[in-house]
Amino acid sequence: MYVMQNELLQIDEQTLTVKSDSIINYILSNGIPGSILNGAVYAAMKKNELKHALALARLQALMTPANPNSWDTYGEVYYFLGETKLAKRYETQSKRIDKDFKQGGEETWKRDLEDFKKQWAEK
Repeated sequence: MYVMQNELLQIDEQTLTVKSDSIINYILSNGIPGSILNGAVYAAMKKNELKHALALARLQALMTPANPNSWDTYGEVYYFLGETKLAKRYETQSKRIDKDFKQGGEETWKRDLEDFKKQWAEK
């Protein structure tokens, strides 16, 4: 599974965007769990490759649109990019899907951003 995550991290943002249908088809056809894509998003964020993380999060939301965590992750990347209005819209979307969804959200994103900023500063 880790190998697939690394492969996703090697695909440039333009390809992730332009070939999104083909990539999603490959993931679904090969039974690759959405958690691999989610892990790739956070791995890109950890490297401070936010545009790459955004392209991966977009794929995750397209691949699993009924999963509230997909929208929360998408929102978190936008939050990291300073697009707080859009991030909050995706937080709302995750709550529409599951009103009891408690993971993530703006408070969690704030803490995560602070943690990532510390990691980025150490490099």
